[in-house]
Amino acid sequence: MTKRERVEAAFLFNKPDKVPLQYHPSLRGYFEHGEALRELF
Repeated sequence: MTKRERVEAAFLFNKPDKVPLQYHPSLRGYFEHGEALRELF
């Protein structure tokens, strides 16, 4: 399943093969969450 197909399936509630999710680091998030955000990555 391609990225595009995965997102479309999720919008249509058609059970994609995995959840279409991306993490984007930002300085603000690091400032607010610190060590917990670093552990996530």
